[in-house]
Amino acid sequence: MSLKLIRVLSGLVAVAMTAVPAASNELAARSTDASTTCDTDSAIPFYRCARPQSDHFYTVNYNEMQTSVDEGSVFEGNMGLVFRSPTANTTLFYRLYNVGATDHFYTTNQGEADVTIQLDGYTTEGTAAYVYSDQICGSIPLYRLYAPGDQDHFYTTNETERDSAVAYAGYIYEGIACYVLPNL
Repeated sequence: MSLKLIRVLSGLVAVAMTAVPAASNELAARSTDASTTCDTDSAIPFYRCARPQSDHFYTVNYNEMQTSVDEGSVFEGNMGLVFRSPTANTTLFYRLYNVGATDHFYTTNQGEADVTIQLDGYTTEGTAAYVYSDQICGSIPLYRLYAPGDQDHFYTTNETERDSAVAYAGYIYEGIACYVLPNL
């Protein structure tokens, strides 16, 4: 399956999800199946930095984030809480990087990561974090966007920021990348 097709399918899923009334989404986010285990005590911040070349960089490692800031990035806050190691009901969030495009790319889909490495010149940087693939345990969406002109992937939990990036900054909404816990 081509990366473009995967991204189109991801967008279609996101569009289908937005057709559900907000009240139903809130109810789904609050309700957790009795068999769902929510180990939220070990959740840690998912830091976001913006590099001058327009790359958005995300990490759970405070020292890595601080090094990025020391090298000229701007710290833009936390994009919710994630996990450093596997916990109940979490999945791997892959971190890839394209040095030529100066772009970080994150996905929970191993097939998409493999295709992005093979076709788009990215290399793996390992695991960014462990996240939820479904909206459970009070989690919220981490939205994925892409600006083809800047070759920048951008992730946010803020709907207003997502919509502004699409309306004013040349980003294309690609759907929900995963679910993270809200900042406390």
